[in-house]
Amino acid sequence: MGSSEKAKNRGVPSTPRDGSAVELVGLQMAALRFLQKVSANGKFPHKAVERTSKNGTKTSWTYKEWADKIKSSFEKNFFVGQGDIPLANKRGIYKDSCGATQAWQDFQLRPNFPIAMVAVTFHAFGTSGKLMVELFVIGYLMGTCIAYYVVVGDLGPQIAAKILNIPQTDLLRLWVMVLLTLLCVLPLGLLKNVDSLATVSTASIGFYLCLVLKVMAEAKGPFMLGEWKHLVLLWQPSGVMQCLPIFSMALGCQMQLFEVQETMPGVSLEKMNQTVRSATALCCMTYILVGFFGYVAFCAQGFAGNILLNFSATLISEVIKIGFVISVACSFPLVIFPCRASLYLKE
Repeated sequence: MGSSEKAKNRGVPSTPRDGSAVELVGLQMAALRFLQKVSANGKFPHKAVERTSKNGTKTSWTYKEWADKIKSSFEKNFFVGQGDIPLANKRGIYKDSCGATQAWQDFQLRPNFPIAMVAVTFHAFGTSGKLMVELFVIGYLMGTCIAYYVVVGDLGPQIAAKILNIPQTDLLRLWVMVLLTLLCVLPLGLLKNVDSLATVSTASIGFYLCLVLKVMAEAKGPFMLGEWKHLVLLWQPSGVMQCLPIFSMALGCQMQLFEVQETMPGVSLEKMNQTVRSATALCCMTYILVGFFGYVAFCAQGFAGNILLNFSATLISEVIKIGFVISVACSFPLVIFPCRASLYLKE
């Protein structure tokens, strides 16, 4: 809602929602707590805000007073409990806004409230709210670790069996995963920070480029013959809900971003945004190329679920598999570090 008399937008909605938006209230809470902290440390010259009403009355609030007012009224105005609320169709949620002209709009369940949860869980939702979000973060990252172990369990025993010339058994799979944990995951997970993994990360980008080229090489024959055109389904609506969570989580839930940013002292926000955009574009191109050419290459075969297992048996294929296992193993710290940060709960 506009508030400027000079710009003549006081009381004029600035967004389609004319109520008090839940995510903006949460972010305002975080900003006020930050100003309260830097003001107390003498790093910010102001300690309060002052407004003058139309009748000339002046009201002054310190940053702490303003933040405390939001904290004391947030749950009351945004949480939909079990009471008699005629317009509420869902219970136990946080409203999208408060005070909208159309009252029903307040009770929409929209994806804006997680912004407030993630940004200001401790201040706006209290200790229990912060703990809930931290547990969600840990659960998500532990699930990522499990996915990494599945990949290692698929490829590692196959590589070890060929190198050692022994049968590929479940016991071998167990030993590969145990040794990987003790010799690689644990030492790397105990590093002080992730900046020492910069060289490995650069090498991983080169490896994924080789992976894309290998998939394209596998698809060259079927692509030139054109047989894939009759076998490939370019659009299958039933698969949208299977693929959408994968892309959404892979591209949108990067808890590692904050750990990486800490290794880049003095980096500007614009530089960080540029890095994120470049990384996202690189990931998108990798997904598209591997997805399309992998589909073309193996559409006529029984697919194993892991595209590396469908590669033709050549030396290059084995090198790529080894590189993929090493890349995944060195990625564990990027998952473990945010878990460590979440386990260290502090105000």
